[in-house]
Amino acid sequence: MSATIDNRKVNTNGFGLMGLTSRPNSPSFEESIKVMKRALELGATFWNGGEFYGPPESNSLHLLEYYFRKYPEDADKVTLSIKGCFSHAAGGPDNSPSGVRKSVDHCLSILQGRVPI
Repeated sequence: MSATIDNRKVNTNGFGLMGLTSRPNSPSFEESIKVMKRALELGATFWNGGEFYGPPESNSLHLLEYYFRKYPEDADKVTLSIKGCFSHAAGGPDNSPSGVRKSVDHCLSILQGRVPI
């Protein structure tokens, strides 16, 4: 089965990135991108990450940037869903217009234009 998001065909099998960056003993980015590449090969074209999935310096957005730097040809094959607007430091969500803008800008800065969100 598949669905269409923003005129893109997306398989209903998604792939969540939380477990690759938010565990105390998370795998290395090199190991993680092997898993991501295999997930894509198996048809998982809808990937979910989070601005808060892992430490601020190596969360799932950093992993995505690393992946798409290595495999830029895959950027058009994947549809991303990114959870944001949450701050562990602030203790919760900030869904105000300025909080949403700050979160989106932060996500885009980490991804460095390698893949659209």
